[in-house]
Amino acid sequence: MRIPQIGDGAMINEAIKDSYEFLDKWIHPIPKTEETEANARKLRSNFFLREALTFK
Repeated sequence: MRIPQIGDGAMINEAIKDSYEFLDKWIHPIPKTEETEANARKLRSNFFLREALTFK
């Protein structure tokens, strides 16, 4: 496990697509890769600001 890294958006987005049959209850529609990258960067920022502890 590690905190999200800059550039993880594409990898996370592929994982979402691969698991969408299960995730569609929580993630709808599938986000664009750019949105996933922005989210990964926000989660990383939150970690360093001690606002959230999110691991991928």
